[in-house]
Order: sequence, then C-alpha cells, then structure tokens
Amino acid sequence: MESTITPVPQKLTCSDIQKSAEFLRLSKRMRVFALAYIQHYITTREWDAVRAARESYTHKNTATLRVAACRVRKHPQMLEVLNLFINSKKSPQELALKDLKHEIREIDRHLAATDAGSVAGQRLISTRRETRREIDALVEQIAKAASEPAPEPITQTAPAPHRYNVGDIFTQDGVQYQTTSVDVNGQPLTADEVK
Repeated sequence: MESTITPVPQKLTCSDIQKSAEFLRLSKRMRVFALAYIQHYITTREWDAVRAARESYTHKNTATLRVAACRVRKHPQMLEVLNLFINSKKSPQELALKDLKHEIREIDRHLAATDAGSVAGQRLISTRRETRREIDALVEQIAKAASEPAPEPITQTAPAPHRYNVGDIFTQDGVQYQTTSVDVNGQPLTADEVK
C-alpha cells in the first residue's frame, strides 16, 4: 500500500473522472485500474495499486501483480488521470467546460482542413454551433453557482442548562439531593442529601 500521495479535499467523484478527456484516453484495462484505484482511495483513504491491478488484470501471481501495478500507476496517461483527481479543485461543470473548449479547438482544426462549401464543412459548422451553445449554458451555470452565497454552516447550539429552584430535587452520581440555594444562573450552590 502506498500513502505517498495525499490529495487535498476535492470535488471529483469516479463518475466525474470517467467523463474526463484524460480518462477516455486510457485503455480498457487501465480504465478499470483507475476506477478501482481511485474508488478504493475514496472509501478507505489509502492507495492500493496491487488491489486495483487484481481487479483489472488476470495475473494470479502476487509478484506479477505488483510489477503490473507499478507499471500502470507510473504510466504517463494514468498519471494524468491521477493528477486530475488529486489536484482538481474545479467543479464538474468547470471540467466539462474545459473539455468542450478542447472539442471546439478540434472542430476548428478539422474545419480548416475541409473545403469551404463541402458537406463535411457544413456538418462541422453545425457541430461547432451546438458545442458553443453548450459552452454558453455551462458558463451561465458556473456564474450562477459563483454568485449564490455559500450556505450558512449548520451549528448546533448547546441546550440551555436546566434552571433549579430552591427545594428542587436532583440526582448526582446516583444520590438524590434537595437544592437549598442556587446561583444567578439557576444552578445549585448548596444541597442536602435526601434520605
């Protein structure tokens, strides 16, 4: 088990990671490894690459699993996913906005390579327009979330202490007492044991 990576509190879950561009670049087995690795950390606060390798690979030998776990964990594409999880303080909407902006750049790149009046060019323009609408909607959501005041933390107030009157009977350590005098807060100053 490794405990060398200690992420700060973050907003991402496994389902958010699955939607990221970094995750989608992983191979099928590496995706299973990443989800098992991150989910185990979320539930136990411990990193266990061997356990994740056991879930994603068919090796029976523990030594072979350790080698596979080490290789996968240090793979550059896996490091991108882990860094996204560990270092992200962005909301899922902000990450989706980043992915949509990347998609716009890709569309622009393909659009530049097509002929001006071609069908492919028209489809790319249509896709670009739809993606722009999605970006605008996400920007509005992010702005709305930023403008809303943070909810007030719920604090529990301690219940007011019971106020006693002279003559009240109370129990302390299994013994009953009758109040003979009280302070300004209604707490017993002197009391006689009830027999």
